[in-house]
Amino acid sequence: MTGPAGPGGMPNILALDGYGTSRPPDVPLRYRLSSNENSYPPLRSVVEAISAAAATPNLYPPLVPYALTGRLAADSGVDPENVWVGAGSVAVLEQLIRGFAGPGDEVIFGWRSYEAYPIIIGAAGAVPVPVPLIGHDQDLAAMARRVGPRTRVVILCNPNNPTGTALSPGLLRTFVAGLPADCLLILDEAYREFVPARSAFDGTELLRSHANVAVLRTFSKAHGLAGMRVGYAISAPAIIDVLGRVALPFTVGRMAIAAASASLDQHTQIQAQVQETVRERDALIQLARGLGLPVSASAANFLWLSIGTDSGAFTERCAAASIGVRCFPLEGVRITVGSAQANAAVADVLNEYAGVLDLWTGVPDV
Repeated sequence: MTGPAGPGGMPNILALDGYGTSRPPDVPLRYRLSSNENSYPPLRSVVEAISAAAATPNLYPPLVPYALTGRLAADSGVDPENVWVGAGSVAVLEQLIRGFAGPGDEVIFGWRSYEAYPIIIGAAGAVPVPVPLIGHDQDLAAMARRVGPRTRVVILCNPNNPTGTALSPGLLRTFVAGLPADCLLILDEAYREFVPARSAFDGTELLRSHANVAVLRTFSKAHGLAGMRVGYAISAPAIIDVLGRVALPFTVGRMAIAAASASLDQHTQIQAQVQETVRERDALIQLARGLGLPVSASAANFLWLSIGTDSGAFTERCAAASIGVRCFPLEGVRITVGSAQANAAVADVLNEYAGVLDLWTGVPDV
């Protein structure tokens, strides 16, 4: 369905793909492994904090959650002026795009990557510039070559969603150093907690020498607060100032603020859960590789099977086993690492599927 173009060269909104348009309708499934949610139940102290905050729903939340902002700044080794809290990192991303890119401006990102990127860019009237991956990895060299006078923003998802691969810290530093000073780099680190220590990279390191970098982080993944909607940006004060000017007021509710603050107090428990998720992830990757399946070297809380035209059939097989996964038709399937029971069910499907189909003969181990 299409409609007339908007005023001032704004995009035809009805021509944009909606988020999740390729997802099947919600059906009752035992294991929900399609949205990269944290499978662990909420921590007791977090639930208590949410309950206490729920006692005053008649009052607006703080316009700016200064206490949470200060805590995040201290934990990140920056000043409070370097932090902006929003209703999930995707909301902060949308604010950054609106603040720094408009009609005719180009925004570069790897593809495939997070499906909200081209939607947000197009809705702002800017021009999405997807750069194909090399295998499962973002092609930083190709992205650098694509930067031109109309490029206002570059988005790097690290680790990348849905392939899960992490960028080389050295290549990332080189890439940032080569960007024009008037081009904003948005480094989306939604899954950073799951990256192996040997290849982990803290995007805030770039802020010491680059004023054109904004790092995005979230409480939705490792902290298990996807339903609360809390994310944040760490950047130069001038960029944070822009975020404050374009943000809608009162979007981060009292319960979300309380939940995030309480979760920060439970670092040891959160880390233990993350490490267990990493162990489960690595076990599933090892199994898939042993079966000859084309699985990525994921550094996130999910794995990616690049099975192309067979993605739909595999997704149906998962559904038959009461497992919901995220299908990208003709490309691959993303499977969130869940509970031990859920992962065992996934392992059964992987074994069954590899045994039935001789689809991956000759596919290199990735």
